[in-house]
Amino acid sequence: MTSHSARRPTPKESEALKLASVDEHGYLPSDTAPGCIAAMLEARWIYGQDTDDYRLDPEDALREIGTALFRILPAGRRALLSPAQWRALTDALDSSGRLSARVTAPTIRCLEALRLVEYRSSEGEISADPACPGFYPHRAELGDQVADITVVGDS
Repeated sequence: MTSHSARRPTPKESEALKLASVDEHGYLPSDTAPGCIAAMLEARWIYGQDTDDYRLDPEDALREIGTALFRILPAGRRALLSPAQWRALTDALDSSGRLSARVTAPTIRCLEALRLVEYRSSEGEISADPACPGFYPHRAELGDQVADITVVGDS
């Protein structure tokens, strides 16, 4: 189980993390401020990689802010979640990973936007259309990774 800081992201950090969450490869926007990158590296919400796709140590990534690419980690996605979203992802689901019917549509949409939830049938088929009959929100593989994170200070 991975752990990370209970610090909440600043508005600028949240914006960068959300944009990275929807990026196909999880990259932060190239115009993310160096100070913001440094703070997110320290919080272990992102990591840097060099032009050869080598994952840099945080200290090396700080020295390479001008040239490195930065990607979101599951802990970065976790940092974006409200308590209700976290409960929906961790507590409000059955053994197959299906979210409880009590989870609200806005919460599901937010988790889906962060790529933490996907719609599956009882046979395990996945649909991109949430309105498709017979498909229900389930925790996605990336949601499993995020749900495995503990936050220092969580009880």
